[in-house]
Amino acid sequence: MVPDPIQTVCTKWGSDPLSRGSYSHVRVGSSGKDYDILAENIGGRLFFAGEATTRQYPATMHGAFLSGLREAASILHASRSRANGNNDPKKCLQKNLKQCTDILINLFKEPDVAFRNISFVFNPFKATDPTTMGLLRVTIENSRKDDEFKDRQQPSDPHCQALHLYAILSRQQADQMQLGT
Repeated sequence: MVPDPIQTVCTKWGSDPLSRGSYSHVRVGSSGKDYDILAENIGGRLFFAGEATTRQYPATMHGAFLSGLREAASILHASRSRANGNNDPKKCLQKNLKQCTDILINLFKEPDVAFRNISFVFNPFKATDPTTMGLLRVTIENSRKDDEFKDRQQPSDPHCQALHLYAILSRQQADQMQLGT
């Protein structure tokens, strides 16, 4: 079990003189491969996450979040590989967004709280603590009925059926949302 942090730092991204609230973009003459290059780990020991490392969702908060999940999975895979005597860093690469999506789908198979199109999962060791933080998922179903849109979808692809938005909330906030329904 990972212990609770002993300290946190809150940055003021918009007033930081080195960023001024900026985000990444691909310059003229570059390509999406540049995002992949920024996401490459170093020797299976140093990993990079952030909106600048995701080709699918660059310059977005959910891109940063998903890249964090991607790298957490890569770190877990790398540590398991080292424990099993496999030190090949190429096998630690998990840059495919589908793997991140699969992690989230599995995480929300049995949510701790669910109502309407909203579900939450919490730390199982502190699930009843009102201050514990959890992951919120809002599901927006595809409501378009026109034939042109249906023709562009892959019916076998469950990711085409709904859009999932994620946020982090406390258990107390989740309970207040449920009471407000």
